[in-house]
Amino acid sequence: MPVTAEHVSDILARFNTRVENIISTTDLSHHKGTSNMNRIGFIRDKFTATVHEIFTRKDTTEALLYAGMEDAIAEIDSVAKSMASKESFYLQGLGAMSSPRYPADSKVWNAIISDAAADIDTLGKTHSSVITNMPKILQERLDQDLANVLESINRSFNNDPSPNNAYKVAADVKRSLDSISKNMEEVADATMKANIETIVHSKMTELQAVEIALVSAESGMTSPQTAAWRAVASETRQLILALGQSNYLVYDKAIRGQKLSVIDQKMALLDTIRINAVGVGQALSGYYGGTGDRRASRRSAPIGGVGTSIGRVSNNPAAKTNFVNGIPPGFAGYSGKITREQISTESGDAAKAHLDATEHFVNEGMSLDGARNHATALGFTPYSHGKTFSIGGGRRPLV
Repeated sequence: MPVTAEHVSDILARFNTRVENIISTTDLSHHKGTSNMNRIGFIRDKFTATVHEIFTRKDTTEALLYAGMEDAIAEIDSVAKSMASKESFYLQGLGAMSSPRYPADSKVWNAIISDAAADIDTLGKTHSSVITNMPKILQERLDQDLANVLESINRSFNNDPSPNNAYKVAADVKRSLDSISKNMEEVADATMKANIETIVHSKMTELQAVEIALVSAESGMTSPQTAAWRAVASETRQLILALGQSNYLVYDKAIRGQKLSVIDQKMALLDTIRINAVGVGQALSGYYGGTGDRRASRRSAPIGGVGTSIGRVSNNPAAKTNFVNGIPPGFAGYSGKITREQISTESGDAAKAHLDATEHFVNEGMSLDGARNHATALGFTPYSHGKTFSIGGGRRPLV
């Protein structure tokens, strides 16, 4: 990829910023504008000129320019430290009376303290949620670790207040804070991983409950419908498992929400299939509507509910849309007000016996589709033009 003028401007801006930081950190700012800075100025100008000269070449890359920048920075840092060391020895020769009494009295030491405090503040803000959820004993340990970093600066100053020692202390402080920050990131990753695992287990349990209910409701399904829900369930399981095996992108709230939304839609579809199948199964078994054979006795009581629903009440908003005014299949009012004209329109050129049977079962509480299916199951198909539908004794339709 060719290097653009914008890339060059960015590289030079970073280079000049780092040079200024080196000059400031080594306490050489008072030499600006003097011949003492000629060597540093020469290195800086040379790198700048080289960048402008070669960035248009085809073989020039950003990596090459950054590598050149690091070499120039290392050379400038070496020159600056050498100048600071010589100046330190000179100042020490003037007498110990001129030495600062406190870290804040020295520009170099004061800068170390300020940078450390700023880094600690950033660390606290970045990992605030993790710190808040930590046990109290770990919070106290973290506070002590951070306090020890600042205290180490004061101890080092008291032992040796020279600028040379300050540079060593600055590096030690950075390593300590980087170590603490790394530990906090590991805690944050572990927390997010645990949250994702909890979500996966919860969704898997929810899917298993739906699968159990669907297996119980298969009597109200055709073979293609059974194969369809099993395929959807398998796909949903794969989506849930993939959520737990995703990379760090799943930790992003928006991305995680999108993945969960797809899973929830699949679960809603399964729940819709379950509810429809339960309605059809109950209609075909004659449980609702006062039609069909009834068993004289029941060997086992329904589990918290009726029929093949095994007592499961759906909390899925999408599934509830299968009810009319919250009334499940088989109860009066489920289908709402359906006229004979509507039944005829929906059924086309169906036989009169089929229309009569459908109208009767709708009035008893079945859905329109459930009533048509039940009428067909009893022998009153849309093509039964030679039959007459009638009710005998209020229980069983007669031919």
